Amino acid sequence: MQKQLIQQVSQAMQANADTIARQKDVIDYQEQSIERLKRLLTALAETQDKELKALPSMFEALETSLSKHTKEQQAWWNHRKQYTEGQMIIAEQLSKLATTQIQLTTALSEYQSTLVPADELTSDMSALETMLEGSMEQLKSSQNAIQHSQNELTSELKQLEKLINK
Repeated sequence: MQKQLIQQVSQAMQANADTIARQKDVIDYQEQSIERLKRLLTALAETQDKELKALPSMFEALETSLSKHTKEQQAWWNHRKQYTEGQMIIAEQLSKLATTQIQLTTALSEYQSTLVPADELTSDMSALETMLEGSMEQLKSSQNAIQHSQNELTSELKQLEKLINK
């Protein structure tokens, strides 16, 4: 019985030693996990610290970008405003030009209605040329008659002079 008791105590001690070894393995594993967790937490803290340090420059870059974008958008709006105003001025000028062209067309139509057609001018010109030719003939005839009369007068004056000189 004592042997049995020793064997039971020995088994109990062995079981106790096995339990202690398992607990030691669990503690070692937990210590490794804690070390790994410490490393990860340290790396996370360093990363967060870097990100926190980078935040002001990131905000500054964002602010610069937003300011640049706002200026570009304002410049674009100003350009659109000028373009629209220019288009309105062009439309007004085109309207004035169209009105002037209509007035010019009306005046030209009125002027053309007062003009004598070319056929009438040609016939009037022919009639005037015929009249002029007739007048020229009469003028030549009159000149010839005057010349003849002058010749006769000169001849009579010469005869008269001869008579007077005799």
